[in-house]
Amino acid sequence: MASELNQATSNKIPHLSTKRKKELKIENRKKTLKDIARSWELYVFLLPAFLYFLIFHYVPLYGVLIAFKDFNPALGVWDSPWVGFMWFEDFFSSYYFWDLIKNTIGISLYSLVIGFPMPIILALAFNEVKDGMYKRGLQTITYAPHFISLVVMVGMIIAFLSPQTGLINHILGLFGVEPIDFMQDPGWFKTVFVLSGVWQGMGWDGEPLSISLHCLVLIPSCMNLPKLTVLQDCNGFGILTFRHCFQPLLFCLS
Repeated sequence: MASELNQATSNKIPHLSTKRKKELKIENRKKTLKDIARSWELYVFLLPAFLYFLIFHYVPLYGVLIAFKDFNPALGVWDSPWVGFMWFEDFFSSYYFWDLIKNTIGISLYSLVIGFPMPIILALAFNEVKDGMYKRGLQTITYAPHFISLVVMVGMIIAFLSPQTGLINHILGLFGVEPIDFMQDPGWFKTVFVLSGVWQGMGWDGEPLSISLHCLVLIPSCMNLPKLTVLQDCNGFGILTFRHCFQPLLFCLS
């Protein structure tokens, strides 16, 4: 009799536990819907950003299927024959594979070493400029290349680096250096590619950092105020200011 009672009780406990779990799920779902209804303005505010990333970043990902198919424009992506990893095997076994990998890694590291610190240095330099008009003029000049189209930018680079009429070779000629054909010499490709990209994007990338530094320097919680007051009383902001104020901020930003 006792064994039958224990068996009946053990059979009821999982049933009640499962039922309670379903009730909790329903309660949590209702609570979530109430929270959404209570703060619907915030969700409407986030809707444009959500749609932007959905339409322009996630929906186009279906095009990745082309890498696994023998794509035929007449058939489209879905109806083209599936070839699996055939294109990847061809690429990995190609003669130029390791040269491409080496050049890609080299350019990436070169861009990181040169391109990462330059916007930070530019932002620190802007933060040291006190004249408002002069500062805004410099900011406009530095981030204006960001709005120049790539075709025009390449034309400007070709004109600047021309061995006959280029500005760079004219400057080098003043120091007795023979003209260099930068656009034809393979050894200069990485330098021209990286520095031209840094020149075009340095001001645009440095402007938000300059604003961030300008705002964060006013937050007492991020600063050692006694040191900051002493530095302000001294001969302006300098190396000590960078060491005690901006350097900790850069670690926070990174």
